[in-house]
Amino acid sequence: MTPRKPSLSEEAAYVSRLAQEVASSCGFDFIPPIHLRCGGGGDWNPMTGCVRIGRRELAGDDNHLWYIVAHELAHAQAKRREGHSRSFWVRLANGLQHAGRLILLRYGYGYRETVIGVAKEYGLPDVPKRKEFKLAVGTFANDAEDRKWMIGRRFRRGGAPYYRLKTRGWRWVISEEELLNRMSGFHQEKR
Repeated sequence: MTPRKPSLSEEAAYVSRLAQEVASSCGFDFIPPIHLRCGGGGDWNPMTGCVRIGRRELAGDDNHLWYIVAHELAHAQAKRREGHSRSFWVRLANGLQHAGRLILLRYGYGYRETVIGVAKEYGLPDVPKRKEFKLAVGTFANDAEDRKWMIGRRFRRGGAPYYRLKTRGWRWVISEEELLNRMSGFHQEKR
């Protein structure tokens, strides 16, 4: 006999209890309403004053769900739209440290580079090393269909270089490693 899948109201009650536990553990004062939505991840909307958590997170790793809830509650503490600024990551790290779960900050490594600097400051082990960019903004590369792509922006995820390429009507985000592998067969020119 297979176990019964929890109803939406049971899942919502579980996430609300988890949010209370996370807020208490992290020392967060403000606990907004928590709603479930389709998909994964989570989001904080300062206009509506609520956090939404993707139902897919409930079926995954419990530590990752705990991190997602803490991440969104850390956003909610600002009570405004602040994005993933340094002050946000410090607030989240302080909360996770207060809860004795600072290691969960590693879930943010692939998300924004700023978290890596905060993780280093807090002494987390195995923080990814920051790699330098090999290509400059403005560099062009032609693909197999002879489309000319220009590097419009550079950024890092988990310390690894990424590029936003653009051509007429198209945008493409790609890691440096993948771009260099693809470019080995492409023509490259400097602007």
